[in-house]
Amino acid sequence: MKKKPLIVFYDSYCPLCTKTMEKWCAMDKQQLLIFDSFRNEHVLNTLPYSIEQLEKETYSKPVDASEYYKGVETFTEMNKRIPMLTLTTPVLIALNKVGLATIVYNFVAKRRKIVPVGQCADDQCTINYSNKN
Repeated sequence: MKKKPLIVFYDSYCPLCTKTMEKWCAMDKQQLLIFDSFRNEHVLNTLPYSIEQLEKETYSKPVDASEYYKGVETFTEMNKRIPMLTLTTPVLIALNKVGLATIVYNFVAKRRKIVPVGQCADDQCTINYSNKN
């Protein structure tokens, strides 16, 4: 059974998120992943989640479906749609069941940096790495 395309709502203010999205796009030969920035007001207005929830975890949903995935579930669903990663899906599911995948996901998510559009001068941005949120 062919998988439905998955819409992934990512944070375009996050350099790590943007780089990760670009790598997923390069692996997505079947074009089953659609990336939309929740920073786009039109996209944000269509989602049943607050900006705070979206900043905390990555959300996704299959096209023409009402069910949403979040966090590690999103990455599991993405893996299912990339042939070279399908073999890692059971491992990711197992790690999620024992809670390890969520711990790693939350560790990375809490430490990502946000660079708001319009806050940079001369094509350079300063990021305060000493800020421990």
